[in-house]
Amino acid sequence: MDLFGVRRVQTVLALIAGVGFLLCAVSAGVTGLAVGRMVAGLGLSVGMIAMLTAHTQWLPRHQVAGMTGTGVFVASFGGMAATLPAQELLPLTGWRGLFWIMAVLAAFVSAWIWLSVPERPAAGTPRRLLRAEVVEYLHIAAHPAYRRLAPAIVLLSGLNFTYGALLAGSWWCDGGWYEGRTRAAMLMCFAAGMMAGSLLTAQAASFLNRRGYDPMTVPGSAIAGLWLTQCLLTAHPW
Repeated sequence: MDLFGVRRVQTVLALIAGVGFLLCAVSAGVTGLAVGRMVAGLGLSVGMIAMLTAHTQWLPRHQVAGMTGTGVFVASFGGMAATLPAQELLPLTGWRGLFWIMAVLAAFVSAWIWLSVPERPAAGTPRRLLRAEVVEYLHIAAHPAYRRLAPAIVLLSGLNFTYGALLAGSWWCDGGWYEGRTRAAMLMCFAAGMMAGSLLTAQAASFLNRRGYDPMTVPGSAIAGLWLTQCLLTAHPW
């Protein structure tokens, strides 16, 4: 994105995600489904970074956290749609039909990005070559501030995927507590909580940043809350 801009990169990657969904829809076995999911994951993986890059290019610094949280809130509707709505559609479309729907949506999003997202603002310095970009990233990775913040970011991201993709569905399913539509409804409540948390914590971060508070105030509080919640779940798993 630093080399070609958010608009071009995200347009292409949205199409790649659509191709991945198509491969899943027409797969004849587990291998084809795995390849399709890998291709779709490649296309979707940069969505968050694209949003962050666009926000840092177009918005004042103190608004980046709030707008990013709003973007995550909107994006979370996809996660919510994969719970109870998908459960209700399965008898009508089958799992292949759901992948066809996602492929069409990915193509629509790709076209929408290309037609509606402006090119990045004119840079004050000429665009660097890929080698120079890689060297710059190495400098960033070695910076003390990055190394101080990276563990917290990795922890929060890891917990996000762990709860959403592994713990919630598998725990409720394998534990035998919820099945079918009930489990999908519980996952929808979980997704709604994630959406509300993304929106509220981001707005809180922007609010505190404007008033001179440390940027890690909200993430630190979130990690503390997650630690307390995990302790409660460990003590009372039922």
